[in-house]
Amino acid sequence: MNPRGIPGCCINKTKEDVLDFRTLFSRAFLTIAAILGVAGGINSLTTAVFLRHAVTAVGVVSGFERETGRSAPFLGGGETGVIYYPTVEFRTADGNRRSFTSPVGRSRREPAVGAMVGVRYHPRHTGSERIDAPFEIWGRAAIFGGLAVLFALIGVIGPLGLGKPEPGPRPPDDEGLPDGE
Repeated sequence: MNPRGIPGCCINKTKEDVLDFRTLFSRAFLTIAAILGVAGGINSLTTAVFLRHAVTAVGVVSGFERETGRSAPFLGGGETGVIYYPTVEFRTADGNRRSFTSPVGRSRREPAVGAMVGVRYHPRHTGSERIDAPFEIWGRAAIFGGLAVLFALIGVIGPLGLGKPEPGPRPPDDEGLPDGE
């Protein structure tokens, strides 16, 4: 028991007993990095499995779905915050017609309506279709992985430069001495 009568509470905690801001900062960013890394790893694994079973086709861009205000201009939404999602029509290997809207938006209407694009899809799973382009296929995994690396770097390097420097030795106290001594 301490003087206040609270069990387990210490008045004189050592520096090792208390987590300082730098340690908390580092642990928070490293935890977020780990979560993002796991998400990126899972996304990479599911994308690799998708590509293993995917079939290719040629599609035609038939139009765009437009969303306003979904993205800030500095995040690729142009000056107005408008994002365009291409809609693609294609025929499967067995001759069925499918249409899908890409989940990856752009600030411009690209590729143009009528343009031919490669498509990857799972033959038995509608909703699996993707435009056959690196960012369309691997973009999520790359974003999660990149953010994981960024947060890990901040978690490791950031605390080294945070806070005030440790104070150096203080000169002897000259209080009470006459001036000039």
